[in-house]
Amino acid sequence: MAFDVQGYLRSLTRFGMKPGLQRIKAILGRLGHPEAAFPAVHIGGTNGKGSTAAMTAAILQRAGYRVGLYTSPHLIAYNERIRVDGRPISDEALEAVFEEVAAAADAVREELGSDPTEFEVGTAAAFLHFRRAAVDVAVVEVGLGGRLDSTNVVHSRAVGIGPISLDHTAILGPDLASIAREKAGIFRPGVPAVLAPQEPGAAAVFREAAHALGTPLIWVREKGKEEGGQGEPVGSGCGEALYTVVDWGPHGGRFHLETPGAVYQDLHISLLGLHQIQNAAVAVALTEALAGAGFAVSEEAVRQGLSEARWPGRFELFPGEPPILLDGVHNPGGARAFAASFGRLFPGVRPVFVVAVTGQKDLREVLGPLLRYAAAVVATRPVSSRLPAVDPERLAECARELGVESVACPDAGAALDAAVERAGPGGMVCVCGSLYLVGDVRALLVARAAHTLQ
Repeated sequence: MAFDVQGYLRSLTRFGMKPGLQRIKAILGRLGHPEAAFPAVHIGGTNGKGSTAAMTAAILQRAGYRVGLYTSPHLIAYNERIRVDGRPISDEALEAVFEEVAAAADAVREELGSDPTEFEVGTAAAFLHFRRAAVDVAVVEVGLGGRLDSTNVVHSRAVGIGPISLDHTAILGPDLASIAREKAGIFRPGVPAVLAPQEPGAAAVFREAAHALGTPLIWVREKGKEEGGQGEPVGSGCGEALYTVVDWGPHGGRFHLETPGAVYQDLHISLLGLHQIQNAAVAVALTEALAGAGFAVSEEAVRQGLSEARWPGRFELFPGEPPILLDGVHNPGGARAFAASFGRLFPGVRPVFVVAVTGQKDLREVLGPLLRYAAAVVATRPVSSRLPAVDPERLAECARELGVESVACPDAGAALDAAVERAGPGGMVCVCGSLYLVGDVRALLVARAAHTLQ
């Protein structure tokens, strides 16, 4: 009988999130330390880390390497979290690794008297699959924070940090400096770290942590803008990767890039949004930083990888009447990035927003940048979230306080139908506020499209 992966995962959700490395190290030890079987690119940050990971993996794959990619959360199927050369793990392989991991986790539960979490066993399963698949390198996205995240056991050869924003403050700390200290926990002595632009307080924390460990830093910034973290100097011994935006719009973006090792003219990305150019610059600098670990990446591999990289649920447009835009924005920094791109990508459009928010967040900080474009809001909650969702009525009330007509719906399906009816054939629907909500709606859209084709 096949191992019931979903049933096993559901049995673990009640244990919640428990930051710490003792359990994951014990599980991996019982599995023969699969995390030691491959070098890794370890990517953290608050926003953009999934997109950066996807582009990094695509470049490395185009360079001829066998590449593992571990990300979270998934949108539709758990298999999406664990990929080799762009292909999600098969159901059969997923069942096989989870059966072995579950046995190890049960033994660790008896040994330590502490229940492993869903994310810990998923991380162990990914690493076991990567070892069995004999990957040359794995690109691993941090789940939460960094220092105590289950992924912080990999043998990293390059580290990336996306922009820091206030998120998960109850666990990571109340301000950017506290959050940056947790994110900096993935730094390693002598292992280069590539950083997106940061606010001054976060930038100072990263410089201090890097200096203490002997971690070389490469700062990514837009050429002509102030250095480092919003006016902070990059610091002695640091490198820079400078990008220049050439153009961006509904068909992606084009940019020039000067890194410590190369100059690239007119690179193209297919991912939408101005912020994705910055993420792409981090990805290129990361693959270049791997040269010290023996990985050669040609300019052609960079160009092809960036052009071909896809990352569903992030400014992803489903055509129709009305068209439906999905974006995983779920915190204040992501909301500001969304606002910086939406008006140019869809000038004059005022969509009906379907919104859900999970965790403890300042609703006005998240909703404010989004709702400047909104014709109306349908507030709801995701079905699949591991985090508690904000009550839809409370969300709707907040939207009304911000001057936008709003109603509450109990679930994603009803909310989507209400938004489509409100928008009409000439309008647009935008789904955002939670990646779990985006996953719920994307599953509905994919299922409906398949039914239409039958």
